[in-house]
Amino acid sequence: MLWNRNFTLLAVANGLLHAALYAVCLLLYRRLTGVWGCAPLTAGGLCALFAPGMFVPGAFGNYLVDRYTRTHVAAGAMLAAGALNLVYPYATSVVWVAVACVLQGTAFGVALMATGATLAIDVTPSNLRTPANRATAWSAIVGLLGGLTLALAVSGRFPFRLEMAAAAALCGVAALLVLLVQVCFRAPLGVPLCSTDRFLLPRTLVPGVNLMAVPMIWALAFVAVPDVFLYLCAAGGLLSCLLLRQAVPCFRSGRLPVVAGQVLSAAGLLSLLLGAGASVAACAGAACIGLGGGLSTGRFVQIMVRLPRHCERASGFHTWQLLWQSGFAAGLVAGTGGPVAPLVLAFLVAVGALMVYLLYVHDYYERQLQEENL
Repeated sequence: MLWNRNFTLLAVANGLLHAALYAVCLLLYRRLTGVWGCAPLTAGGLCALFAPGMFVPGAFGNYLVDRYTRTHVAAGAMLAAGALNLVYPYATSVVWVAVACVLQGTAFGVALMATGATLAIDVTPSNLRTPANRATAWSAIVGLLGGLTLALAVSGRFPFRLEMAAAAALCGVAALLVLLVQVCFRAPLGVPLCSTDRFLLPRTLVPGVNLMAVPMIWALAFVAVPDVFLYLCAAGGLLSCLLLRQAVPCFRSGRLPVVAGQVLSAAGLLSLLLGAGASVAACAGAACIGLGGGLSTGRFVQIMVRLPRHCERASGFHTWQLLWQSGFAAGLVAGTGGPVAPLVLAFLVAVGALMVYLLYVHDYYERQLQEENL
């Protein structure tokens, strides 16, 4: 059974961790622009520094989870990420904010590697590991939407120190849930200190770069339309994707999920451009972006965990995690300081990503699978 006690604890912890991180991104951005008077591009760039920070521990990840208890590595990283939330209210310059963001990204990267790319596979039967990867991805995305929505709802209503303390508490709860996970002890295998295992898998980088368009579109849309109700509409579209995938099998494989997803995303962006405020058109547009992003994401997760060869699944899935977060960070920066309006840029990204997928990425994926089976 996939949703056993251990996997459920990990999925909830993963969602809480993502909720905390992205809530901090939004709250910190508003703090930098509203109180410190930073330009939007500067504030967006600082908040996005968590993404490059995630790559810092990558080469050491496999050694960490081999040498030390995996639940302790994951919980420790989550606690470190939460503790860094408490630093932001006392930062006195953008330099300290930048350092804290990078360090928080580093802790976040270790936590993702130890949970989604390691523990989630350890506690799952071998025949259910692809659904486990997909469920882990969904828990992260639901956490992202929940964190942004909650942060937007409470921003400015409470002291900044209290908001950061609440985000730190979410990380603490996530760490506690991970410590409750029961996983068999694995004797150290003597892996090298540095390696690309559980970090980046070159074989998956082509579809991985293509998938970055999905979170980038979301980030651009969220920057352009900071409205709680529209965020909820996007979450509704995302959840409806789960029902659609179960009801219509053709949305689970082939070109259709990505094609339909990017077309729906582009249509939703047009609706947001034409709609105003919380109008019907704007709400429908947000729901389309959520549904379209869900369809594309589900297919890309499948691609990223099927391309790896034997014993490379963890590396393939962690590559997905790193590139998905990087895509959102790129959208955050582009949306806060680019020369093109965020919704227009998001529409161009959706169209461009679809063309790249149809012209090259899908054929690349099919070709790699055929060569593997020869």
